[in-house]
Amino acid sequence: MAKLSREENLLNLKLRVDERKIITVSEFRGLARLVILAGPSSYIKEAFELSETFTEQLIEKGVLAVPFCTDGNVPSFEFDETEETKELTKKRRRLWQLVLVLTPE
Repeated sequence: MAKLSREENLLNLKLRVDERKIITVSEFRGLARLVILAGPSSYIKEAFELSETFTEQLIEKGVLAVPFCTDGNVPSFEFDETEETKELTKKRRRLWQLVLVLTPE
């Protein structure tokens, strides 16, 4: 029962897709594989930097990262904006586009 309750709570988490759109984790069922990265901002920043090598494979598998900083700090994700890496940067932005919306529930 505890596991079902925890999973139900996770399914109800709200994610900001862009400035106008907020959806729940359950709405991603069958569309994407969400990976929730929970830890201090230094851990999230390190995961972001290490993900660059695997961006193509993660996007192909339908993976989207959801960062959750446990220390209250929000890391800034810096994307390479050069012309040579334009396509990879677009994919990296997609991979890291989701933001957890913290609500009382």
